[in-house]
Amino acid sequence: MQNKTLFWLFVIAVFFSGCADHRRDGSREVAAVASTFTFETANQQNCYQTAGVYENEIYYLQSFSDRFSLQFLSAEGKALRSITVPRGNGPGEARQTIGVRVIDGKVYWADLALSRLTVFSLDGEFIDQIDFNEETGFMAAFDVAGGLLYFHSLNKTYIGVIDLATGKLLRRVPHPIQGVPQPGDKVPGGVLRIDPYTGNILVGKVCQPYLIEVWSPHLEKIDELVYPLEKKHKDLTYLPNINVHGDMLISSLIITESAIYVPRISFRFEVKGNMTETPAYPMEVVRFDKQSKIIRVYSLDSVSPAQGIFYLLGVLEGKLAVMHYGPLENDQEKAPWTFNGYLLDIILP
Repeated sequence: MQNKTLFWLFVIAVFFSGCADHRRDGSREVAAVASTFTFETANQQNCYQTAGVYENEIYYLQSFSDRFSLQFLSAEGKALRSITVPRGNGPGEARQTIGVRVIDGKVYWADLALSRLTVFSLDGEFIDQIDFNEETGFMAAFDVAGGLLYFHSLNKTYIGVIDLATGKLLRRVPHPIQGVPQPGDKVPGGVLRIDPYTGNILVGKVCQPYLIEVWSPHLEKIDELVYPLEKKHKDLTYLPNINVHGDMLISSLIITESAIYVPRISFRFEVKGNMTETPAYPMEVVRFDKQSKIIRVYSLDSVSPAQGIFYLLGVLEGKLAVMHYGPLENDQEKAPWTFNGYLLDIILP
């Protein structure tokens, strides 16, 4: 059996009503699938944190026994280039991928096994590394702006700011978990992104209540964007070895000048005795208008319900690119676990 997975990119056409349409919070629109293409061997471990969009190119990670490979594709699915990172413990090597992001012409690689963040050039050359320590904790989500690394950790530091030139921790907000997360602990944080239009720090929560925290660059909490959930969800909680189960709400966060986009549900994972289950959920995107805070929900009805992971990759040629890893309920025999991509035509001017 070949080690091969599929990543389909679809263009979804969404038609908007005219100016006379006055919408209320939580109004829903349906997105329809229009086109597809495929590519191979995407990394399964933390796949939703190792793929994205950079300058109208899609990047995603491949994992092999002796190396990792970061692949770059055009919007049409054409292979453009790749970066190879050897497996190992030395500088410029990696053992694990809790998060890989391409920002401002550099590749940032968070490695939980080696407790460090490594920086590469777009040619794959090793530039620098920042070691996790007692203050940073286990870094899980991060962004870069103005020569500063903003990060959120699994413990020790809820939000921290590091000077990339010196590696010095400039300021931090303590994390509610100071030691190693224990089985049964609720996951208190989520994904962190910098709003490039305001400089504010956004933290999307993985557990209910469904909300996005807004922090100033000086780490003062200034606002919350809230979406009232229609029903109760199971909180995402820790299992042994820092694994998790429950309902993951916001796994990813895409920011445009006018709006913020997040998944409605990202992932469902349940442990029952010695068995694990991935219950189905509707694939939906929630849009927060920055100015009015009006909420719209975009439903991918043609590919829902789904199992596995649903993740927002970024803006690709003016559209929202998203990824689903897992089986679709109506296609499990054909493609038991595949990487399926979609372009959503919901980025407003």
